[in-house]
Amino acid sequence: MRALVLSSLLLLLSPNLRAQAFGTTGAMMAANTATNQLDISWTPQWSNLKAYYRLDGKVGAIAASAVVPDLFGTSNATATASGLSFANGKLEQGLTFNGVTNITIPRTSPANVCTTVTILMWIKWNATTATSWASVAGNYNGSACTDAGWYVQQNSNTKKLELSLNTSGGNNQSTSSTADVFDGTWRHVAITISATQALIYVDGALDKTLAIVAGTGVCSPTAPLNLGGPMCDSAVPSGAMVDEFAIFNTVLTAPQISTIYNRQKNGIQ
Repeated sequence: MRALVLSSLLLLLSPNLRAQAFGTTGAMMAANTATNQLDISWTPQWSNLKAYYRLDGKVGAIAASAVVPDLFGTSNATATASGLSFANGKLEQGLTFNGVTNITIPRTSPANVCTTVTILMWIKWNATTATSWASVAGNYNGSACTDAGWYVQQNSNTKKLELSLNTSGGNNQSTSSTADVFDGTWRHVAITISATQALIYVDGALDKTLAIVAGTGVCSPTAPLNLGGPMCDSAVPSGAMVDEFAIFNTVLTAPQISTIYNRQKNGIQ
């Protein structure tokens, strides 16, 4: 199944990125899997895909300082300590957080996208056991709540998914999903951020809109991209799982997000 997922993804990459990801052999393999490619009648902007974390590995604990690879090898992440683990995910394996350890992506990597960004991921998290104000992912300074940046967390009061962001203009804004994402099942979350608005999609459908009132960028000038907290006053989640985490440096459209969700829901990228 993973070969089908990767081959269909690679078919939509530019030739340069395809070669960078898996070389000529991988590109030829992808080209021979036409029945599993994405519909080329729509245009997912795969050339704008900056990082893709499959979060696959041998089921069990991940060692401290272990590398968590990016598809292209240019934004590889690192486990900050022991305690993380791989378990059965949405597609193959997924990453499980232990409430203490996160993974970090270097500030200088292509994954740290500013101004215009789309974040895609699958989340499995039970709100009854989740840590309050715990962050799934973000590009935010863990100790300075006034820094520019974004992060996705569980809202302690509503038990809903919350997007929190600071713009370069200094406004701290947030909005929570209408849908209950933390029900203990795999849910697909997509977030798009532009200079004027942020959108939350749940399971391929638009769920919430936030107007950005000031500033032109939501990228931390100092912090790495993290999967798991801490972000400002948000902790590392406990028992939460994340799978198929992707970062684009463009705003994907609603039809593109819906198509990606529906195909991944059925085990195909």
